[in-house]
Amino acid sequence: MRGSALPTHFGDRYAEELKRIPRLSTYLHANVTRLGLDGSASRIGELDVATLTGRKFKVKPKITVLAMGRSRLRG
Repeated sequence: MRGSALPTHFGDRYAEELKRIPRLSTYLHANVTRLGLDGSASRIGELDVATLTGRKFKVKPKITVLAMGRSRLRG
């Protein structure tokens, strides 16, 4: 088990392991802006994604894992 130091910087901590997993796409510094449900509303069929640099794209995942952190912004 890894140490319990918080906050966990996901990319720094797991990048090397994630790179070794075939057919896995990991997007850092990006936000899901919409969860699109399939026709039965039982699973996620599409994700709208926007990066911090302004790039936007859609993902049609077979499996979705949402890893979320809290914002450091206050206001």
